[in-house]
Amino acid sequence: MFINIDKVVEELKENKFSHIPSEKINIKANEITDLARLKKSWDYLPIDPYMKKGDTYRRKCFGKFIVNITNKTIDFVDDNTFFQSSEINSYAGGIERKLPKMSDIISSNSVLRKIIENTLSAFLMYKKKESNIWDVFVHQFRIESKKGIQGNPTPEGIHKDGHTFISMHMIGRYNIEGGTSYIYDENKIKEIVLKGNLESILLDDMEMYHSASAISSINDEEGFRDLMVIDYREKRQ
Repeated sequence: MFINIDKVVEELKENKFSHIPSEKINIKANEITDLARLKKSWDYLPIDPYMKKGDTYRRKCFGKFIVNITNKTIDFVDDNTFFQSSEINSYAGGIERKLPKMSDIISSNSVLRKIIENTLSAFLMYKKKESNIWDVFVHQFRIESKKGIQGNPTPEGIHKDGHTFISMHMIGRYNIEGGTSYIYDENKIKEIVLKGNLESILLDDMEMYHSASAISSINDEEGFRDLMVIDYREKRQ
């Protein structure tokens, strides 16, 4: 197991979110190579083409999967379109975005698939859903900073993603300060700085809001914050 599902479910039921420190993440010896390949792929992300003029600090790739709970299958879908309403995403919503697509090699990565499988299992133990078919959207984000230029992980501000559940997984940080994750109900209830290897937040997106603070380089070198965000949505029948 990637995570202690029982502990995560307990926290979700109590708080509607769960924070999993890196020391609680279980990566087996035979998965270390695939984890390294997954993390290395962040070095090749292209600039997000849907950032507003002048905002060149975000790199991104996107992958769409269909998970069949009954058959225990995770299928990569050859479709890189993604839509959020402008009510959900005031920054880049209201249009169908054709995002840079995740590579086939990364889509078949065993660690990525284990994260999807275990995380969705935890969510469905927390809150039973009727559908056995789920759309799963994986976002690879790199937010960059330079001397005098901050990078903003959430230019849309405090928001929901517009899905059933979401999870966030730290891939890496370099030469930055900031990048604090905030979780809200009607008020801010938690601040978490994701730093450790695959340190994660699982969140009930129907109940809770989230955001993150800007990052700044610590010195004159460029800095970055690499994060994987996964959206889980019941498949529309």
